[in-house]
Amino acid sequence: MKTKLYKAVLLAALGLGGITAAQAQDALLGFNSAPGTGSGNDYVIDLGSGSQFNNQAILNFSFSSTTFSNAFSSDSLYLNNVAAGFVSGGTGSVLLQSYAGGTPAASQPSGTPSKTQYNSSVAAASGILLGVNASASGSTASGSAWSFNIAASPNNNGLLGASALAGNTGNPMGTLSSGVITLPIYESTALNFGNRNETTTAWQEIGTLTVDANAGTALFIGSVPEPSTYSLLGGAGLLLISLRNKFSRKQA
Repeated sequence: MKTKLYKAVLLAALGLGGITAAQAQDALLGFNSAPGTGSGNDYVIDLGSGSQFNNQAILNFSFSSTTFSNAFSSDSLYLNNVAAGFVSGGTGSVLLQSYAGGTPAASQPSGTPSKTQYNSSVAAASGILLGVNASASGSTASGSAWSFNIAASPNNNGLLGASALAGNTGNPMGTLSSGVITLPIYESTALNFGNRNETTTAWQEIGTLTVDANAGTALFIGSVPEPSTYSLLGGAGLLLISLRNKFSRKQA
């Protein structure tokens, strides 16, 4: 399944002025510059409904690599200094979040968000502006910036806004390496969401999101793809082997 991000294309055409509000239930891919690097921008992309991310899904996305480079290229090392993270917290019962350092247990003591942490993180994820948002060198200058509600950088895991996600459930951000990063994606579910007896489940990894800012692509692969997916991948592999053998015989 391939999802084309028409919003991202529109934002690219509009440039820095293309700021819109995120949909409450959507998954967001966010980039921001490390403090002190000079660009001071966030770039937030709407990946569509968070419900499409599950442990059997394979999803392809595209975004504007031109907008990305325009937002951060004032730093000559931006392909290694810019941080990326993923979050979807507006579904009402499921909180999705990437973790830069591996498992949630490395970011928080219990490995299970409390009701307060969960609800604060859902609210934080729902209050982000899409597009390129100037935020004063990755600090807290804009109350609707990714670096205010989510995390400033992998090196800043403290509370930024009043209920920043990084301070509640761990830092979702990792730093690009030559423009590429693979983020493990975790899920926590709130049972009886919004009720007095609301409880949350422990974080569970559902897959990985590989982001390539050079090409403007993001690929999500669930941790347990459907059997038909394995067959498809296996068939593609056999086809490649067959074509390679035919090519080798012709060259002989």
